[in-house]
Amino acid sequence: MVRAVYVVGFPWEEKSTLRRGTALGPWAIRRELLDWLAVPTGLAAKLPIVDLGVVKLSRDEKAFSEMAAVVRGILPHGVPVVLGGDHSLTLPVARTVAELHGPLKLLWIDRHADLYPDFLGDRYSHACTAARLLEAGAVDRLVQLGVRERTDQEEQQRCKWGVVWETDAKAECLPREGPVYVTVDLDVLDPQFAPGASRGMQGGWKPDQLLGLLNQLEADVVGFDVVELNPRLDSSRRTAKIAAEVVKTLVGKVTEPKGAVAL
Repeated sequence: MVRAVYVVGFPWEEKSTLRRGTALGPWAIRRELLDWLAVPTGLAAKLPIVDLGVVKLSRDEKAFSEMAAVVRGILPHGVPVVLGGDHSLTLPVARTVAELHGPLKLLWIDRHADLYPDFLGDRYSHACTAARLLEAGAVDRLVQLGVRERTDQEEQQRCKWGVVWETDAKAECLPREGPVYVTVDLDVLDPQFAPGASRGMQGGWKPDQLLGLLNQLEADVVGFDVVELNPRLDSSRRTAKIAAEVVKTLVGKVTEPKGAVAL
């Protein structure tokens, strides 16, 4: 039995400290995926793809419970693929995935570590997501690749939790065993390639570095998300197209189920 992949959009940006617009990200990514969702190609062709559309959410922290409920409904049947949305959504999604699979190996691809104890007084800011997941026990190994901006506070957190930090796209840092959850913040890319990332800065990765790294991932992927696309900054749709390629690549990494049940 092959487990299904469930693609769902969470239009969430209430924990972002940046320009508004990331809530529109799911629709922008879906626009680039529509043909593929109907007829998957490549490695994804071996898997049933279930398109759940974009879910309406509350505009406050009740949305965390709403996102968790959607993911909890997916997990007995397959793998959640979440289109965001700001990076705080990774907290309810990955935490819920860990309810089934146990503590995760979290592959975090991002320009930022998001390890603040709190940010501007908010413990659930998108700048705090990784810290909250570690505190919850949902993650037992955190590998952060692409990180270029980090503070002394985050360095203390890194030492406390034994987080792996690497600026470059080094395949030797990838988790070698599962269960692996992957989160990709598009601001890891240089803005000349991804102008629609919420907070991209010069010196980031090229798209082929990101996709090449993901193609080398061999461990069991039990869920992933792609976040921080702001379509208002992406008039060329270049960033949305890259996000769609990230989705296709990671869906190809989903393997045989461990305890999934048929619909």
